[in-house]
Amino acid sequence: MLLPKFEFYEPASIKEAVELKNKFVQNAKFLAGGTDLLVHLKKKLISADHIICLQKIKDLAAIKEDADGITIGACVTMAKLSNSEIIKTRFPAIKCGSDNMGTHLVRNRATIGGNVCNASPAGDTLCSLLVYKAAVLLESADGSRQIPVKDFFTGPGKTDIKDNELLVGFRIPMPAKKQRRPLHPAGKTSFFRD
Repeated sequence: MLLPKFEFYEPASIKEAVELKNKFVQNAKFLAGGTDLLVHLKKKLISADHIICLQKIKDLAAIKEDADGITIGACVTMAKLSNSEIIKTRFPAIKCGSDNMGTHLVRNRATIGGNVCNASPAGDTLCSLLVYKAAVLLESADGSRQIPVKDFFTGPGKTDIKDNELLVGFRIPMPAKKQRRPLHPAGKTSFFRD
């Protein structure tokens, strides 16, 4: 099964990506890891005349920590989440979700942004983002928007993202020490009392 024809763009900044999306609106799709998008295009479940690849935008692939919490870029892969020290020590449920997604080959491509935008009830990182009270960070030509992840999902496969918006990442407050659970030496996350 072959991919349909489309115009391919590789913007170098969030601003440029948002401008392209604003120009093409519904005829354009963002490509992060592509583990679902490319399959959906091949199966003709969705169509797009323009694909905007986000891989060259470094800010979207970063995990940044400050005193109040962390910001996870939308293009951070499941493998990067799984190997991040701050995720392992402070947000073990996110590590658990990313560890359980597909094979190691899929985890090297699949992104947290794509996982969330699919809004699948089986999404591996969705529950942990809900538990940690994450906020979704969105950008468009109209400006920035931040909404709680619990309000982002409007149904199975449906989100509150507008046609001209780009999900740029997630803001997660630092959990209190009593809310954190360390990883077991075997690498398994424990959420239950031992």
